Amino acid sequence: LGYKHQGFPVGYDSMSQIRWLSVLDLKDKTEDQLLKEMDYQTRRNIKKTYDIGVKTKTLTIDETQTFFDLFHMAEEKHGFKFRELPYFEEMQKLYDDHAMLKLAYIDLNEYLKTIQLKQQQL
Repeated sequence: LGYKHQGFPVGYDSMSQIRWLSVLDLKDKTEDQLLKEMDYQTRRNIKKTYDIGVKTKTLTIDETQTFFDLFHMAEEKHGFKFRELPYFEEMQKLYDDHAMLKLAYIDLNEYLKTIQLKQQQL
């Protein structure tokens, strides 16, 4: 899949514990070429996001709380604990333009209209 293990850290860094890194070379490739290089299940999942109208937005540092609230729900659902809000705010300040928080969402009203239109066409 293109993942490269970064090795085990020596000591402990409270800001970063990255061990796996995946890099996808986008240079001179079309969307179709990239999709063909992906696993079938990955391509299928991407197609589903188009079909249901998933959109993304880049959150500003002022919207970090929104990300954290959703992340906290995932922690509770899956039984893990990661970091507190100040960690995510600090990471955004530290990495500035080299990092971003992305939010994927579905406009439910738009999605409902799409489903109703498809139903009428049956």
